[in-house]
Amino acid sequence: MEIFNVGIHALSAFKWRDVQRNITDGVSRTPLEKKNFRPENIDESEIFIRELIQNSLDARKMTSQRVEVSINYKEINQKDYRLYNHIISSKLQSWLYDSEDISKDYKRKYSAIIISDKGTTGLDSDDWEKYFHLSGQAHKSSKTSLTLGSANQGKVAIWGLSTIWTVLCRTKLRDNTVRVQGKCLMAKAKKLNALTIRECDAFFRKGSNNEDHIVSKNENLAIQDLFSLPNRSEFDTGSDFVLLEANKYNTEHLLKAIVNNWALPILEDRLIVNIDGIRLDKTTLMPTIDELDHHSQYV
Repeated sequence: MEIFNVGIHALSAFKWRDVQRNITDGVSRTPLEKKNFRPENIDESEIFIRELIQNSLDARKMTSQRVEVSINYKEINQKDYRLYNHIISSKLQSWLYDSEDISKDYKRKYSAIIISDKGTTGLDSDDWEKYFHLSGQAHKSSKTSLTLGSANQGKVAIWGLSTIWTVLCRTKLRDNTVRVQGKCLMAKAKKLNALTIRECDAFFRKGSNNEDHIVSKNENLAIQDLFSLPNRSEFDTGSDFVLLEANKYNTEHLLKAIVNNWALPILEDRLIVNIDGIRLDKTTLMPTIDELDHHSQYV
């Protein structure tokens, strides 16, 4: 119980902050990425795996021989419900209801998909800004092209695995600093009164300045313990993405997507992928392919 209370206290500075503007200040952004990030006729698992691993490979450290990506589904422990409720708060739920993303009687799922990488640089200030503030800003539909680069769609492709399009990110940098921030992408803006509009982006953070994203040791541990994130050593840079309120994925579909898209870098020992304890590396890849082929014959 003492550890539980420490977690609640450690994140007390974090809260959801919306973006409001005067109704006369331009036109609200329409979050086209929510409905356009999946090109037609492409399996969702293919999109998820392609974008996830490509992002990690792009962030590979020059000194790293390989990148390791882990994907895990987690159900939140009941003892941590209060801390989780601080993140999926009643305030956030009210905003999601206003934007028609959830119903009035929405019940928390207490589940998440955790994505972690090793052998990467983490998100520096520029990458952090791009990921949270520039993704999907272009008003262009990706359905006109089967490339996920359109309108930065690839940067938000994995968000769709959160049923409420809400992601929490932790990144550790070379100077040993740790940044944490969450973002929720709502379906539409909300007119609050005659003069004010709430935009479709909301952020879970301590403040509005870039320095406010840097967390203390206790804040980092609270997030780490809640979601069972890796305990990163001093030189273990990289990023962890928590897709909140997620449904369980189909592990076999993800394994097949990895084989279809990333077999070569795995065999070349440039990539390792772990899914719920199943490890795909240069020695386990071929046996896994044989097992998947065998299973497909009997399904």
